[in-house]
Amino acid sequence: MRVTVVKNVRKWIILWTVTHVHLMFTLGRKKNLAYRSREYLTPTEVKRLIEAAGERGRHRLRDRILLLMSFRHGLRAGEACLLRWDTVMFDARTINITRLKKSESGIHRLQEDEIQSLWQLQSQYQSHYVFANERGEHLSTGAIAKIVERSGEVAALPLSVHPHMLRHACGYYLAEQGLPTRDIQAYLGHRTFSIRCGIQQQTQPGTIASSGSDCKSGIACNRQHKGVMRQ
Repeated sequence: MRVTVVKNVRKWIILWTVTHVHLMFTLGRKKNLAYRSREYLTPTEVKRLIEAAGERGRHRLRDRILLLMSFRHGLRAGEACLLRWDTVMFDARTINITRLKKSESGIHRLQEDEIQSLWQLQSQYQSHYVFANERGEHLSTGAIAKIVERSGEVAALPLSVHPHMLRHACGYYLAEQGLPTRDIQAYLGHRTFSIRCGIQQQTQPGTIASSGSDCKSGIACNRQHKGVMRQ
């Protein structure tokens, strides 16, 4: 009888704790608009952010290439976390991007500065993961969020930043370059025609044109825009 009572008490304590924490998060978290006026960065802001990442902390090379590739390849934080060295094909100068959230994976071309930085990075960390910590384990999404946040502070950006803003910045940049919406969709791995970051609503009218050509692997997108954020 006593054992049953103890088990029930534990269940109620756990249930109360989970509910309380959920309510605190739900009620305490405001809408994004309360923290910043937009959810993307301009190319100039991205450049400042990447440069700041290379000027702070003990892992400057890792943090700089992490932010650079997150922007160029539209990586989610979770996708960057799980990148392994066997996805980087140095001879072919490409990388296989495994998308999350049921998005479509694809192969992206790597630019010369990325290849050189990745060679250096691989020699510094003994790990299966591209972006690893000192223990050889992959970075967590929380760790990446801190890297982005602190780099934003060093760069003195006019708004608070988080990792997903680099993915949005990639979409906005490609749109401003006039890349067809379907190609941007494919490059970012979206299965549906709509691009969630609201590119069409916030870029200049006419900068995005619908195209009948699809960019299945993302290679064509990167070839057309090989000058994206050259460092």
